[in-house]
Amino acid sequence: MCPEGSGPPPYIIAEIIPNKAIIMGHKENGKWVDLWQFIILPQTDGTSRLIIRTRTMIVGGLWTIIHPNIFIMERGMLLGIKERAESASK
Repeated sequence: MCPEGSGPPPYIIAEIIPNKAIIMGHKENGKWVDLWQFIILPQTDGTSRLIIRTRTMIVGGLWTIIHPNIFIMERGMLLGIKERAESASK
């Protein structure tokens, strides 16, 4: 996600469920410390709903400030995906 190794460690793909979900995150000492899930739910009207779920075991320090702001980042990301998906279907 960040060029040339700058920024946080790259995400590791935990699982891909074709046409349904992608789950990625970070591990420390062989255990998942955070997971980011992108899940597609088909709707009865033929559309799809994209849901993002996050789970983290990282707490304290700078994360006390970062965690509330993740909502703002994810909302902006979802709105951007929605805009591109709806314009591609026209």
